[in-house]
Amino acid sequence: MIIHVENTNEANIFSVSQSSAEYWKDYLSARPKYSPAFYNKILDYHGEHQQPPPPCSVNDLTLAHDIGTGPGQVAEVLSKHFDQVIASDLNKKHLSLAAHRLGLTSPPNSDLSVKKPHITLVNTSAEEIHTQHPAHSANFLSAAECLPLLDADKALESWAIVLNSGATLAIWFYGRPHFVETPEFDYRACQEMYDRIATKMYEKHVKSTASDGPQKKVGWKRATDAMASFLDNVHLPEEVWTDVLRTKWNSDWSMSFYDEGACDFNVEVSNRVCQSEKVEKVCDRAFWGEEWSVEDWKKFLRVNLPSFQREDISADIKDDWKRLAEIIGGEGVKVRVGWPVVLILATRR
Repeated sequence: MIIHVENTNEANIFSVSQSSAEYWKDYLSARPKYSPAFYNKILDYHGEHQQPPPPCSVNDLTLAHDIGTGPGQVAEVLSKHFDQVIASDLNKKHLSLAAHRLGLTSPPNSDLSVKKPHITLVNTSAEEIHTQHPAHSANFLSAAECLPLLDADKALESWAIVLNSGATLAIWFYGRPHFVETPEFDYRACQEMYDRIATKMYEKHVKSTASDGPQKKVGWKRATDAMASFLDNVHLPEEVWTDVLRTKWNSDWSMSFYDEGACDFNVEVSNRVCQSEKVEKVCDRAFWGEEWSVEDWKKFLRVNLPSFQREDISADIKDDWKRLAEIIGGEGVKVRVGWPVVLILATRR
């Protein structure tokens, strides 16, 4: 994930400098796995709303954009359904890793590599895609796990330019992991303990210091407000977008990766959902569900913010992890984990 504000380096809070295969294997294994059913929901929507090319069209190849591609896992899936995929990211190291994974370079032997030659990697910000690509040239655009970290209004304006009429926009975001309700242990106490750990770890980064520039707080507040709003703060103008569908899984769970105690600003929840939009709420604790040990919870946090990799764990946080393991029943005991998720689908008019 990348926070991007006016191309200032200090705003790139989530940019990752690590390029090792080990780090990225942890990153991909710790994050939730986007299920085939989830992708099918997106592709079914696209199939129902896309417009056929005009008769005698010079170019009937389909083109998809993947914004904030990171290691390229979404672009890899899209490449199975579109003739061409453009995967973009502001961080060059992310693109280098994506090229490695997708077999677009000739790296040393690595189990991260797959071969997807019709994917093009582009180094640009999400808000400036329209400056790099022709207007009305794309059939599909995905923005996975990045929109709260962007200037959403600017990004959507840019994306609307490159998408042709009838093209699909797919935005999704998942939040903090949650212990699934169970009578086997005190899941509420476990969640409170994990939330406390995450908030402590984030606090030193979210709260500003004297050496921080103003853009850092702008980026953190924007991301925090968006997560608190479950992306309802994302406005899709009715004159630009139609058939908007917002699906929210487990929206009774908090989406923000940390509690408000990590912040030195007021968290503001807003709703800019248009009346014409359809909103679905689904309570499904098994959605993207997995079973995690305490080490898996630790790994998720380690890769959640790149700077966590370089930090020593304080004694009080170590004690909190130990207490969490005791509540669960041991370090190696696996428990069910679930996710709050929002998916926004829209069609370009």
